[in-house]
Amino acid sequence: MKFGVHYYNGSEVVINHNTEIKDTFKELLDDMKRITEEEIVEFKKGKFSKNLSISKALNFIIDYKLLGADYISDVPIDKDIISKKKWAIKYVKNGILVNVCFKHNLNTSHELLKLELAVRDNYNPDMVNNKVGVLITLTDKLKNLGGFDNSVCTYELIKSEMELYKRVINQPLVIIALDEVSSFEISILNNNGGRKSYVNEY
Repeated sequence: MKFGVHYYNGSEVVINHNTEIKDTFKELLDDMKRITEEEIVEFKKGKFSKNLSISKALNFIIDYKLLGADYISDVPIDKDIISKKKWAIKYVKNGILVNVCFKHNLNTSHELLKLELAVRDNYNPDMVNNKVGVLITLTDKLKNLGGFDNSVCTYELIKSEMELYKRVINQPLVIIALDEVSSFEISILNNNGGRKSYVNEY
């Protein structure tokens, strides 16, 4: 799958100066490259046919690949906090923390804040060696082609607001922005008082 990689707060330097983190990050990028449009369509038509966008299909595929690569899932940044899942990092491995967000802008801000806190000042002994936060999101192009709601945040919006984010987010951060697909497009039409999505394959 096509995607862009965007480095902030010295993250590229941190990655390249630690062999374990460098290798783990390369594996992460390789996993993203191995996401195929065919499998997105397969899951969208099958397991997630009732969902309007490809969001659930993408999340499922990413989850399968990262758990298969021995990432730890849903690690709370503080073991004593009541809302552990709300304040958890989705995937953790060898100093790399990964959150995935194809949601509203407010959700994206929360995911970025969790990465910042987990790298800077977390209270979970399982995450003491965290070095780099990674947010997986999408571009405007994929948002339009993938049937996403207008309220879904994209990399372009994050980039336009980065100067504001930098007031509170200063730890190493990488944003992976999943980009346009070329073999299909999601159409959403009104259907018996509701809405239904269709996969148009090229």
